[in-house]
Amino acid sequence: MQATLGVTIHNSLRAELTALRSFVGLLEQEQKVLLANDTDALLQLAEQKSGSALLLNQLVEKRTRSFLEILPDLKTATILKWLKQNESAALPLWQEINTLADRALKINASSGELIQLKMQHNQHALAVLSKSNDTANLYGPNGQRNLPSSSGKPIASV
Repeated sequence: MQATLGVTIHNSLRAELTALRSFVGLLEQEQKVLLANDTDALLQLAEQKSGSALLLNQLVEKRTRSFLEILPDLKTATILKWLKQNESAALPLWQEINTLADRALKINASSGELIQLKMQHNQHALAVLSKSNDTANLYGPNGQRNLPSSSGKPIASV
């Protein structure tokens, strides 16, 4: 049973690593798109990222269930010890998964900060435009010119 479980975990880790590589690639693309202000591409990536995250979550749950069948806890040290003793060929997979998971967290945090900065910039620009509109008020809501006149006469009739 231990050998079969080892193969199952090995295959599970391999599938998870493949999905995680894909997910990190999408996060990297997303960050480039954010920097380029390409909102159309951002919408397409959001769909891909959502599907990729769902698949990755399913694979993590499968791996977690497998480890819980044989381990008393899911601490990193416990998992590493078991892999070294029972499925050493899967150890590099586990290590790369952890490295990529850390990378994904950093990219996601960085993208979140970038989005916050862009939102602040947009809010500031809207505030400036709104204030400018209030003071100049050159056009009314219907799109017609709305120039204030001190004499009440059009400029051309002066």
